[in-house]
Amino acid sequence: MIRILRRGATGTPRSRRVSKVVRFALAGVALAGIGAAATSAAWNDSAFFKATTSTATVDLRGSADGTTYSAADTTTVAVDLSAGLTNLVPGSTVTKTLYLWNAGSSKLTLAWGAKPTSVIGATCDSVTYGTLTTSALPGDSAGGAASKTTVTVTYTILSTADQTTCANKSASLSVSVVGTTTP
Repeated sequence: MIRILRRGATGTPRSRRVSKVVRFALAGVALAGIGAAATSAAWNDSAFFKATTSTATVDLRGSADGTTYSAADTTTVAVDLSAGLTNLVPGSTVTKTLYLWNAGSSKLTLAWGAKPTSVIGATCDSVTYGTLTTSALPGDSAGGAASKTTVTVTYTILSTADQTTCANKSASLSVSVVGTTTP
């Protein structure tokens, strides 16, 4: 039996076998590629990182004598500077030194908070303030010298204070220094 094949015709038993072999080979290569990809994905490693964070402590303390410091955070627990501020007469001037200590862990820049210029009356008395340090005060819970500073407050009964307006008076002088954190 003689078969006549047209040009370009397929369908011979041999060409079908070759086609099947090629298809199987391509399928095998594809499967091998997927297997290799799955295998390479199984090989990995990780690196983890962690840290503990905390915020700074802010602890500005005050003292009247430079040795006993307190956390004078409110007017009810303020450092008492009353000594020497009684029985004042016209022309009396008393200067008080305020001792400040940054017992916290963050640097603090200091500024005056409450800062009255008179407590009895503008014609009776005056209050003046020294200059606070302009550099940040480093924190030191051990009380090292670098974490401490002083400033003065001067209270004066004016020499021109009128007896009828200014005599027999008492008032509360309340000043504050504010420490603000510095990066």
